[in-house]
Amino acid sequence: MISLDQVAGRLMADSPSTPDPNFTPEQTIVDRQLTLVDSAEELSVIIPPWHASKRLQQTLVRRQVRMGRTTLSYALHDDILTANPHQTIDCFEQVADQVAEDVGTAAEGISNVRYIASSLGCAVLLYAMGERKLTGRISLLAPGGDLARSLWTGSRTQHLKQAYEQQEVDLPQLQSLWERLAPTYQASHNIRNSQVTMYVSTADRVIPPDTVPPLAAALAENGNRVAVHTNRTLGHYATIVGHSLLNNQL
Repeated sequence: MISLDQVAGRLMADSPSTPDPNFTPEQTIVDRQLTLVDSAEELSVIIPPWHASKRLQQTLVRRQVRMGRTTLSYALHDDILTANPHQTIDCFEQVADQVAEDVGTAAEGISNVRYIASSLGCAVLLYAMGERKLTGRISLLAPGGDLARSLWTGSRTQHLKQAYEQQEVDLPQLQSLWERLAPTYQASHNIRNSQVTMYVSTADRVIPPDTVPPLAAALAENGNRVAVHTNRTLGHYATIVGHSLLNNQL
């Protein structure tokens, strides 16, 4: 029998693409769209999950616009996450630079900025906010606290783990290389003065749920207001899809 989480996964994610041998980090942002709302007092910034479905992203944008928010959304190249650890760092840097520039422009005359991210997008967002000193209201759908461990243990990234092992890179080495990409690192060092809400599932098999409490604790200890909403049954994809489609608090 197909689970609800599997059905949600099919709705949420496009089919994985073959890695592009000509990809460069400058190509990380495939598309970015600014949807203006007259007299908007809020800007919503949306960072998608890995292999994100355009349909789900567009639905989330429409919901934000209907709530009267100018919306800035991104589409990211699938090769942001590969078996080249230094390329992934460069990709995160590209997104951080662009998001900081775009928010600086789009938020002119707007009093509140909210950020919404899902799965891998949570790590990308927190890196951008931490390294570029951005603040605002943050909603994280199915986040993890340790990018390297998520890759190493996640059901969706075992092919990348095997590729790293073939390069004789183990988990501690990858954690060291990706130290600053880890959301818990940014939470404990750089993310401040924000309201952070996380939506997680203890049934998540893509991102280890036991990395969420250290992430929440690091955020709180660094002066952020933190709330964690946990479900026991939905799993990774159903948590993202359900809150993207139904949660008016994002």
